[in-house]
Parts: sequence; C-alpha cells; structure tokens
Amino acid sequence: MSLPAPTHSYTPARVAVFTAASDPQPEVRASNSDMASLMLHRVSTATDSKLWNELVARYHYLGYRPLPGAQIRYIVKHGDALLATLGFSAAAWKVAARDSWIGWTPDERTAHLHFVVNNASYPNKNKIQTF
Repeated sequence: MSLPAPTHSYTPARVAVFTAASDPQPEVRASNSDMASLMLHRVSTATDSKLWNELVARYHYLGYRPLPGAQIRYIVKHGDALLATLGFSAAAWKVAARDSWIGWTPDERTAHLHFVVNNASYPNKNKIQTF
C-alpha cells in the first residue's frame, strides 16, 4: 500500500523581511463614533499577502505561520493607519470540547463542519484609544 501522489508541491514559508510598511505607527486617538470608519481590507493580492505576513511576523508573539487549509485574511485600517490583522481558517476536523458543546453526532459533524471557522486573529501592537 502506498500514498497517492501529491496534488501540489510544498513550498516552505519564507522568512518575512521587515519593511517600512510595518514600522510602528503613531497611536490612533478617536471617539467611539469615529470607529464606524474602520475598514476591513480583504487580503486578495500578493502585495496584500506579503504585508499581512510581515505584520504578523513583526507583531504576533508567536511570529508568522501560514494558516492551514481554506482561509480568508483581513487588514483592519482606520484611515491610512494599520490597526490589526485578522485571519480565519478552516475548522479543525475534531475538537472534543467543541463537538460536545455543539452536541452533534459524527455524521452531523461531517455534514456541517464547513460552517465552522477557526478565528486565528493576529493583533497589531499599535494601540488605539477611545474616548
């Protein structure tokens, strides 16, 4: 018995090169009503992806690691200020505590797991104060 041939080649994660784009920024001071202007910018280009990876590598205490499986990533902005990175990836196949809390059977988990996402948010260390 042997494993099937791979469907794609593995490319190891590159080491992020820090650029001025991810340099620490001034603190953002805004009222709560100003927070309505927060923008979620979906990572959809190679340039966006490099910036997202760089921000996570620079500011997340665990550094950068590629998200597993299906994923969607965002950069949160207030005007031109970068505030945070958010990443959502496919849910783990089996998590006893989650599966017990939801109360689904193995067949129900198989049928509905695609509705569950893993929040792998990576906060930026830039500070924001509201008043």
